[in-house]
Amino acid sequence: MKEVKAKNIVITFQIISFIFLLFFIVSTLFTKNGYEVLIFGNICLYIVEATGLFLFLLTEFIMFIVIAIKKKKPLFIIVNILLLPLLIFGLIAADFALTCKPDAQVYSYNEFNKDIAIVNRSFLLSGESYIFEKNGVLLELIASVSGDDGYCPLRDKNDFQVEIDGNTITYTYHFDGYSQNEDNKRKVVLEYKNEHFECIKEEHDYYYD
Repeated sequence: MKEVKAKNIVITFQIISFIFLLFFIVSTLFTKNGYEVLIFGNICLYIVEATGLFLFLLTEFIMFIVIAIKKKKPLFIIVNILLLPLLIFGLIAADFALTCKPDAQVYSYNEFNKDIAIVNRSFLLSGESYIFEKNGVLLELIASVSGDDGYCPLRDKNDFQVEIDGNTITYTYHFDGYSQNEDNKRKVVLEYKNEHFECIKEEHDYYYD
């Protein structure tokens, strides 16, 4: 009877952990292929990815604790000790996703009957702005630009210029947001073709370019 209960516990925990792992894998595949989901102004897949990983590790950790208590076997305690660093890593990743989550602004362009979402993410000295084409809640990556010293070049609409010429949109920005030096101006050009945007020009953002 005890063996059956232990087996049922393992199966239950494995089903739960598999669901969390599935969330992590699916969201990772989407983000790595340039997709995101925007719901109520919040980026979702980024958070689901980190949270799914943490909950998967946490479920496995709890499962081994329960089994160790039920079976009173030191082997499972050793497994828990080995899983602890991974659990801590997952917790840090989840905390980072929740506290440093990207912010998004949506801009509508009536000339193309399309919306562009600009997602900004900064951490320490890393600052990036991602340009997405918005289709409902689904975002598809078109281009990305980087800033200096954690600056996101396209975060504030007052810090960049937008020029529409025919079927193109040109974003002109400073990658150095502090000095606003004219030599640090860069451009990203999007072309609207076949009902979709694509990046046709993306200038680099380093001082030596």
